[in-house]
Amino acid sequence: MRFEINNKAELFSVDDERIGTSLIQDFNEKNLFVSIPIENGIKKSLETGDAIKLVYYDETHLYLFERIVEGRLKDNIVMYKLTRPEEFEVVQRREDFRLPIVLDMKYF
Repeated sequence: MRFEINNKAELFSVDDERIGTSLIQDFNEKNLFVSIPIENGIKKSLETGDAIKLVYYDETHLYLFERIVEGRLKDNIVMYKLTRPEEFEVVQRREDFRLPIVLDMKYF
């Protein structure tokens, strides 16, 4: 998984209640920094120690991982500090999906 600045991440509580949508603001080898989540135009607050689930949008995949909020930083904007995930799962959102396949066929 490769993080990109300004890619979207959806945040959920551990009981799968939607918190809101954030953007990746920065990252390094140990930490990930996300913006304040927004849901329906309302900013949602997170506290240090909150356990959250993130669905991260890459160019081609969706990744799901759980993290704990490590703290809050204020640079030019307010960000939440999370540890980078070591384990994650790739999420399939479509019920049906396409596979490239070649089959020999006879038709009349």
